[in-house]
Amino acid sequence: MAKRTRLIISTLTTVLMGLVLFPTSAVAVPQPPHVFYGAVTVGGAAAADGLTVTAAIAGASFPYTPTAQTSGGRYGDDLKFRVPADDPDTGAKEGGVSGDTVVFYVEGVEAGTYSFAVGNVTQLDLSIPALPTLAAPTNVQKTTPDNDNTPTFTWGAVANAASYQVRLDFGTFTDIGNVTTYTFPTSIADGTHTFEVRGVDAQGTPGPSSLYSFTILTQVPAVGVGVGGGGIAGVTSVLYALTEYGRFTEDVIARSADGNAQLYIPKDTIGKNRMGSLLSSISIKEMAEPPAPPAETAIIGPVYNIGPDGATFDPPIELTLKYDPSLLPPGANEKKLVIAWWDKMAKEWVELESSVDPEADTITAKVSHFTAFAILVPTRPASFTLADLKITPTEIYLGESVSISIQLTNTGDLTGSYEVSLKIDDSVVETKEVTLEGGDSETVSFSLTPNKVGEYSVDVGGLQGTFVVKELKAPAAFTTSALTISPKEVDIGERVTISITVTNTGGITGAHKVTLKINGAIVEVREVVLAPRASEKVVFTVVKHAAGTYSVDVDGKRGSFLVREKAPPPKEEKPPLTPPPTTAPPPVTPKPVTRINWWLIGSIIAGVVLIGVVTWRIVTRRRAG
Repeated sequence: MAKRTRLIISTLTTVLMGLVLFPTSAVAVPQPPHVFYGAVTVGGAAAADGLTVTAAIAGASFPYTPTAQTSGGRYGDDLKFRVPADDPDTGAKEGGVSGDTVVFYVEGVEAGTYSFAVGNVTQLDLSIPALPTLAAPTNVQKTTPDNDNTPTFTWGAVANAASYQVRLDFGTFTDIGNVTTYTFPTSIADGTHTFEVRGVDAQGTPGPSSLYSFTILTQVPAVGVGVGGGGIAGVTSVLYALTEYGRFTEDVIARSADGNAQLYIPKDTIGKNRMGSLLSSISIKEMAEPPAPPAETAIIGPVYNIGPDGATFDPPIELTLKYDPSLLPPGANEKKLVIAWWDKMAKEWVELESSVDPEADTITAKVSHFTAFAILVPTRPASFTLADLKITPTEIYLGESVSISIQLTNTGDLTGSYEVSLKIDDSVVETKEVTLEGGDSETVSFSLTPNKVGEYSVDVGGLQGTFVVKELKAPAAFTTSALTISPKEVDIGERVTISITVTNTGGITGAHKVTLKINGAIVEVREVVLAPRASEKVVFTVVKHAAGTYSVDVDGKRGSFLVREKAPPPKEEKPPLTPPPTTAPPPVTPKPVTRINWWLIGSIIAGVVLIGVVTWRIVTRRRAG
C-alpha cells in the first residue's frame, strides 16, 4: 500500500507540475489523462492473472486505452492504466473531457463505469459475473458513407451465439436476433460515435463486446475539406480509411478551409494520435495568435495549427502550403522560403527541408507529426563581401590588355545592389553596379589597356594587387637558311629530302609559314612557332614519277634535283653449246651354251614305263584269281 501511495503522489505531482510549467497559451498543451487502478473479481473471487482490462469513452477515437493485464487480482497498480484526455486544439474527440462516462471491460465484458476527470488518479474496483464462453464479434465494419446518418454495420458470426445485441455510445443494448448486420432505424447526430456489438448464448448470457468508432457528417462539405469525408470546414474525417492498426487503406487528402494548406497521406501510411490510438479526423485551422517568428525572419500568410496535436505518421506525409507573393518583404528571395513547425517544449520554430515552386506559388515539406506550421522567409538586409581578386596576366607589354576580376557575394537575405569600383594607382578608373539576390554570388570583371610602361597598383573594395607593363619588344621576324636537297640525283620513284632552317630574329614569340614550291607550284606549307632567337629545321620529302630536272624554292631559297629514267636490266649471255662426250659401249660378255643330257632324260622315261608295266601285271593277276 505504501508503494502504491508513493506512485499516486508522484503521478499527482507530475500532473500539477505540468499544469504550472505549461499553462494554456495560443498553442494548447496536451491535457493529462485520468489514471485508474484497483481490484478485479470474477464471480466474486479474485481474478486470475493475465485477464485483459480495457476502457472506452463514447465517441472517442482511440477507442480503447492501452490494455492492462491482471496480476494478483488487480490492475493498474503501476499507474500506467491511463484513459487519455481530449485534445482541445482539434475538432476531433481523441479522449475524455470532464464528465464523460468511462466504461471498463474485463475480457470484453462490461465491468464498471466511472466519470472522467482530467488529471485524476482513481481507485476503481472492477467485477464481472463470469468469464465469457463466447468470442467477441470480429471484422466489424460500417458499410455506409459518413454522410448517411442511419448507418449500417456488419460483423462476423460468433460460434454458439444464439442472438446479438447492439448499442450506440454505451446506451442500452438492443436485441436484434440471430443476424450479423444492423441498420439504425433513426438518424444519428453529426459527430464521432461508438458502435458496440456482442453475442448472446442460448442461456441468454452475453459474450464479450467489440467496439467500432465511426463518424457521421451530413453537412454540405465546405471549400477546402479533404477527400476523406467531411463537412466541417478544415476538418477531414479519416477513420473510414484506417485499419484497426492505424494503416491507411487509400490515399487521403486533407485541406484547410481556405484551401491554402493541404496534407497528402499516401496509402499504407501508419497514422496514430499521441496516445498511439486511431485517428478519427484531421483538422487544419488558422491560429488566431501564432507564435512570433525568429529574429530577422517573417511569417508569410497564416499559421496553420494541424491536429490532433501530437499525431504521428510513418513514413512522413506531405504538407503543401500556398503563399501570396505580394506578401513577401521587398527584396525577399522566393527561393529562400521554408516551412517550419512550432516546438512547444523548446518554444521555437524548427525549419524543415522544403521545396519551393515559384510558378505555382507553393512550398512543400515532409512532416512526421502534427503541431503548428508556418511559412518563414529570412529578412536579413543585403550585405556584400568581395573576395578572390585575380589579375591576369601580371606582366604585359605596352599595347596589351590586363584582366582584373573579383567575386561579389550578397551574404544577406534580401536583394540589394552594390557598386564595385576599380582603382588603379589610387584613382577610380571604372565602376560597375551589381544587383544580387540574397545568398547569390557573381564574378565582376574589368579589362584595362595601359598606355605607359611601369608598375601599376590595383585596388577593388580593399583587395589589392599589382601588374607590370613592359616596353614593347620587336615583333617576331623570321629568316631561312641552309637549304639542303639530298640526294641531288634519283631515279624515278625514289625519295628526295629537302630541309631548311627557320630562325625567329624578333623579340617576341611568333608563328611563321614555310612554303615548299616545286617547279613554281606550291607542294606543301608548314607552320612553326618560335620563341625569340630560336631556330628549327623544317624537313620535306618528295617523290617524283617522271624523269627530268625539278626546281626547288623554299621561302626564296632555291635549288634543284634530277630524276633519271631507270636503265633496262642487262641481258644474260648464254654459253655456247658443247656436244656431249662420246662413250664407248661396255664389252659384251658371251652367254655360256647350255647342253641337254639326253641320256639322263631317256633313263627317267624308261624307269616310269617299267613301273607302269609292273603295276598293271599285279592288278591283272588279282582279278583272275
